[in-house]
Amino acid sequence: MADLTLNQGKQFESEGIKRYPALLPSDFFGNRLLKKERILAIFYADGCPFCRKISLFLDVLNPGLQYAVYRVDMSDEDNVLWDSFGIEVVPTLIAFDKGKEFWRANGIPKVGLTIDNFRKADAILKARS
Repeated sequence: MADLTLNQGKQFESEGIKRYPALLPSDFFGNRLLKKERILAIFYADGCPFCRKISLFLDVLNPGLQYAVYRVDMSDEDNVLWDSFGIEVVPTLIAFDKGKEFWRANGIPKVGLTIDNFRKADAILKARS
């Protein structure tokens, strides 16, 4: 019975973040993000145990028409976005409005993010509309 629960948890974790469309490094350069209103970008890496944990928090995000949620895979250590956005730890949340960063929650080493980070992101993005 424990194995079944563990496997269900792993399936939930892998499907959670993947429900959101992906942004690639090229999407952050030029004018691509300027065409979008408010977005929340979730920076994560596949092998990160703290990134898998955030799947439990995704349901507190309720973007509706006020903002969109995207995922940014940082599994490649050579990804230029590590330096471009000064990301030191994943997961990290960054909110953008018309391509400009206006809020972030940096992951904490060996902790990651909390559900409160996701609640705050949702509230801030909605308040900006």
